Amino acid sequence: MTTDEGGYLAVARAWFRGADLYGKVWVDRPQGLLVVYGILDRIGLGNTFGIRLLAFAACCLAMVACGHIAWTLVGESARLPTMWATGIALSIAQIEGFIANAELLSCAVGALGCAAILLACWSRGAPDLRLLFVGGLIAGCAVTLKQSGFDATVAACVGVIVAAVHEKWKFRDFARSAGVIGAGVAVPVGLVLVHASLTGFHDWWYAVAGVRIEHASALASADWPKLRETGRIVAPIVVVALVCAVPLLARMARTHVRAVIVLSSWSIAAIGAFLMGGLFHRHYWVILMFPFVETARAVRMGDNEVAAELDDDTRIVLNEQVADWFARHDPGHGTVWAMCASSALYALIDQAPPFRYSWFAYFAATPEALPMLYDWLGSDARPEYVVQVQSARRCDPSGQLGSLIGAKYSVVDTVMGHPILKLAGS
Repeated sequence: MTTDEGGYLAVARAWFRGADLYGKVWVDRPQGLLVVYGILDRIGLGNTFGIRLLAFAACCLAMVACGHIAWTLVGESARLPTMWATGIALSIAQIEGFIANAELLSCAVGALGCAAILLACWSRGAPDLRLLFVGGLIAGCAVTLKQSGFDATVAACVGVIVAAVHEKWKFRDFARSAGVIGAGVAVPVGLVLVHASLTGFHDWWYAVAGVRIEHASALASADWPKLRETGRIVAPIVVVALVCAVPLLARMARTHVRAVIVLSSWSIAAIGAFLMGGLFHRHYWVILMFPFVETARAVRMGDNEVAAELDDDTRIVLNEQVADWFARHDPGHGTVWAMCASSALYALIDQAPPFRYSWFAYFAATPEALPMLYDWLGSDARPEYVVQVQSARRCDPSGQLGSLIGAKYSVVDTVMGHPILKLAGS
């Protein structure tokens, strides 16, 4: 279970149990993603197997959706190659394609919405308004899973415009199409906004938009060194995809110019969605795989050694080992805090995240994180255990965090080289 998966599960579980979302439990994702993880937990699949099953289902959905888009735009001969290429590209370990991250889920749902919208308008003398509404509804769900899940919808809307021009629709039909798609999108987005208004719009806005705009996006404090690092890792995959895609686009332009317009717009929108994140983790590259594969219909997998190396990677298996330690040594333990962040641990020990920020990036990105942490550790609500996932110096170069921990906690054991500290006198 990776950090993002475990963090989403822990936050969703706490929210479904009555915790104040975006208040006591915090995540920089919209409610739709947490609804998915919360339902997964309620049906007994809130574990590593269930999350892997969710990722597999999302990959299958993406295969079907992308295959259908290729069939609509190009023809039956493109369906199966696109489906297989999508399945391969979204399973590559180098881009963490095997995990149920928000990028995979939102892009898969967005591709399904795009497929429905294109089917409703492509090569039709008049649009199928009911199918357009369904497509808009699905597209709206995509952005409730992750804010950047709009790229396929942009391509679908371009497809509607292209179809309207090519098929010489009446203006009334085009206007109705736009209105119906907008109405479909408005249903899930409206539900999200209603919930935000009822529970605290300011907190919701800061979580899903404000924190990125102010501290972590391409426009503010973007992690460009991380982009170079992950770019080198995925370069063989992206280069192969581009080498396949560019000649195919040129070839398609001769006979399927309308399809080229739609796919080009999808690629441009996907690049914009990719840059929105600002942190540029490996799984961000999943966003770009959808339009690239849709165009190329073929991609080669990179070095298989990466998957083997990940199998025993401390960063992935540490949380499981720590959870086992608590199960053996103190099953009735009090609050546990992963310093500074390892959110998957909370899902594995069935505990709500005790501190507002459960992802390491936000300790560096948000100026209020460390002062809030000092206050918490100095209060009576401080945790019973601290698991030192990162060193105190890395979390807080000033040394104040290390002094607070050293004054109140002592090491009781070590798991895979990471100290477990317990509150003195507890």
